[in-house]
Amino acid sequence: MNKISDFTFVMAYILSVSFAALVISTASPRVVVTECPDGDTVEYDEIVEFYLQAGSADIISLFVYIEKNGEQYSRFNISQEYNPTTAFEFPVSFEKQEFSWSIDRSFGDYGDTFSIFVEIIDEKYKSGSDSCELRFA
Repeated sequence: MNKISDFTFVMAYILSVSFAALVISTASPRVVVTECPDGDTVEYDEIVEFYLQAGSADIISLFVYIEKNGEQYSRFNISQEYNPTTAFEFPVSFEKQEFSWSIDRSFGDYGDTFSIFVEIIDEKYKSGSDSCELRFA
């Protein structure tokens, strides 16, 4: 009877380690907004902060899209292929990196609403994204 329980324990251990390895090896990248003003802002400028979390593969692309009052205002893409190493360091697997973007009143008038969308893509072509909206009062 003891041999059956030992075998069951070993099999349960092997299965749990295999499952954990599978989950870790397939982790997707994430973008999380850490600072986004709630409601109307009365400041001259606001900083929107994100963190970029690589999953099981290195990040190869960062895309930022900004809308002003529902229309495209600005966008940029930084890819590993065309990025000078001094411009931006992409997170490598399972690394977290802070990223921020400043929006100020010179971009628009009172009452303007800005939407900032950030997306990252890794070597396995998995992606993660998040967005923030702010309005100047």
